[in-house]
Amino acid sequence: MKVVAVNVKEGDAEYREYVSRMPAQSFPVLRDPNGAVSTSFTPANAQPGVVDRTQVVVTSNLVIDKKGKIRFFTLLDTQHFDAKLVHLKRSLDRVIEEG
Repeated sequence: MKVVAVNVKEGDAEYREYVSRMPAQSFPVLRDPNGAVSTSFTPANAQPGVVDRTQVVVTSNLVIDKKGKIRFFTLLDTQHFDAKLVHLKRSLDRVIEEG
């Protein structure tokens, strides 16, 4: 299993500031400056007309199995934030269990 973080649609200064706030981690923090890569992995209709991303979307979680199939996708916002990542953990457990 591999874990990566992706910083989306932020400039150089914002990216560096984000990485500096991250505690030492065992996974890379990649950068998607214009959001094109992230958008290509976003399931259809997953991003309703969000006008101000900073007021709504906090993060998203994506689980991709060994065959490249998206097995889990969620957008976490400030009103529906799952701090314990319960649903993500369940999805990861299933994918790991299946091998």
